[in-house]
Amino acid sequence: MLIRKKVNFLYLVAILVTVILISIFVSNQRKKEDFSKDFIFIVDSVRETPSLRCYYYDKNKNELLRVHTFYSPSVIMKGDIIQKKANSKFITVKRKDSLKGEFIFNLNID
Repeated sequence: MLIRKKVNFLYLVAILVTVILISIFVSNQRKKEDFSKDFIFIVDSVRETPSLRCYYYDKNKNELLRVHTFYSPSVIMKGDIIQKKANSKFITVKRKDSLKGEFIFNLNID
């Protein structure tokens, strides 16, 4: 009886470890895909969660990227233009300001 409980526990642990490893692998693959993409993104809306994370959407409700988590308060605002070159660890944010003209800054997403 005790041996059966140990075997069942080992199966449970093996399944749990396998699920965690698969989850990590899939997440890393998605991040690699996003990292290798070149894009220009115009922020149409910003959503902040209770956990102080910021998510950015374009006018078609597409989310910015999964490579990096942005936390609140964020420097990115509605109307900003975000550009990332393929395999770059930086995104460039362009903001048009009515007083100063165009304002450009880089953010590290590593």
